[in-house]
Amino acid sequence: MLKELCVKYSLNGVLAGALFSVIVSSLLTGCAGKPEQPANVTRARAELAACPASPNCVSTEEQSAIHRLDAPTLKVSPEQAWPAVIAAVAALPRATLTYQNQYHLRAEFRSWLFRFTDDVEIYVDTVNNRLAMRSASRFGYSDLGVNARRLENLITELRSQGIIE
Repeated sequence: MLKELCVKYSLNGVLAGALFSVIVSSLLTGCAGKPEQPANVTRARAELAACPASPNCVSTEEQSAIHRLDAPTLKVSPEQAWPAVIAAVAALPRATLTYQNQYHLRAEFRSWLFRFTDDVEIYVDTVNNRLAMRSASRFGYSDLGVNARRLENLITELRSQGIIE
């Protein structure tokens, strides 16, 4: 009887330790990783990185249905739109602007619980008078639609301000 109890509690301790290790590993990998390489801004306009095959990315530059987001058209000049775009991105929950120049920005977003990082990139395409946008998770296969909702919320906010159509 005593031997069975010792084996039972020993097994529970091993399972608890394994569960703890899985949770800590998940938290640590959520903070790891590198953002996509910077866009090519040496041309007349920036170029967004392509989305991976996994459904955890949306972009106005993609053709596939799972990654495609329609690019919003500006209703005002780029000079008027840009400060509103920066302010709207900065106001989103858990946003950190990491790069910004004339008509091009990058931001990181951290998930609330596991601290996973998503990268957002936006530039004003002055040639076509529209916003080019991309939001992607650094890790994981699916984002459960988080990146698409983030950009849709941003578009809704800018539309309510009269910045985009």
